[in-house]
Amino acid sequence: MIASAHYRLEHADLQLVLALMRGGSLARAAGLLGQDVSTVFRAIHRLEKAMGAQLFEKPRSGYRPTPLAERLARQAEMTEQALEQARNEALDGKETISGTVRLTCSEAVLQALVAPALGRFMGQWPGIELLLDSTRHFANLSRHEADLAIRITDQPPAHLIGQRLASVRYQLCGHPRLLAQGALETLPWLALRDEGGEHATTTWRRARYPGARPACQAHGLHALAQLAEAGLGLALLPHWLVGEHLHAVEADTRACDSALWLLMRPDCRTLPSVSRVFDALRQHWPAH
Repeated sequence: MIASAHYRLEHADLQLVLALMRGGSLARAAGLLGQDVSTVFRAIHRLEKAMGAQLFEKPRSGYRPTPLAERLARQAEMTEQALEQARNEALDGKETISGTVRLTCSEAVLQALVAPALGRFMGQWPGIELLLDSTRHFANLSRHEADLAIRITDQPPAHLIGQRLASVRYQLCGHPRLLAQGALETLPWLALRDEGGEHATTTWRRARYPGARPACQAHGLHALAQLAEAGLGLALLPHWLVGEHLHAVEADTRACDSALWLLMRPDCRTLPSVSRVFDALRQHWPAH
């Protein structure tokens, strides 16, 4: 396509690009915009034609932004941030904070740690709308799919604002009924599906119990804990996921240890809504 020098971008165009970049699909973008899928499809087609430039590649996996779309989305976010700041300043110094905060974390972290923390302070800010993404495929802060993230990692990205919240210690555990059946290496094991590199718990199991083979694999820690509680196998779980129906097995699992990190996009630090939630989550955990 040849870029048009005559088309004048409107605010609605930027909102459209930003929604499609955040959503990654027509259906999710439509939900963010409060429109139907066919309207969003026609709008992005018209915009690309008017600009004479491709904004999104369209593989089977969803809409992938081109560099031009990424630049437009950044401008859209700057506009969004400026509008939110103006709204808060218009309150003439009152403490009311409003805005949307997009937070991503795993299902296990959400249920065991984040939801209880949010319950302690979110009631202070009725004007803040929280959008939680706890799907298996984490929203990507670098692609502006979320504002905040809480991750189990020992290597947080250097380009993000980060706060180490807590240590994450792993424990080998199993249902008492299963543990009574024999030696650990002969029992069925549970494992995380290794995506993007071998997980530390997989490396540990292979080194300590080379004869052990996973009878079942799961995509997340929450699913792994449920399978372990059902007695389907031994599992290495963060200590806060070892429930009352599981017994911990004495083992040196320090090689699996990691940390819980709170991460924020640098461009969000000036947004009162995002920074308030970031600070409240950071202060909820004592320093470790």
